[in-house]
Amino acid sequence: MALTAWLTVVGIGIYIPYVKGLALAAAFFTLTWSIGQATKQFYGSSYGDGRTRRS
Repeated sequence: MALTAWLTVVGIGIYIPYVKGLALAAAFFTLTWSIGQATKQFYGSSYGDGRTRRS
């Protein structure tokens, strides 16, 4: 769903230059959000703390 919305904004940005800036902002927001989620999952999994997990 989010990909469809983003592609729509990019498609409109081809025809209306003002929307191109919004599409670029959406792309940077998506990139920043995905990096943040990956970092959260990495540290939340306790994989990077050097300790072994016990069941």
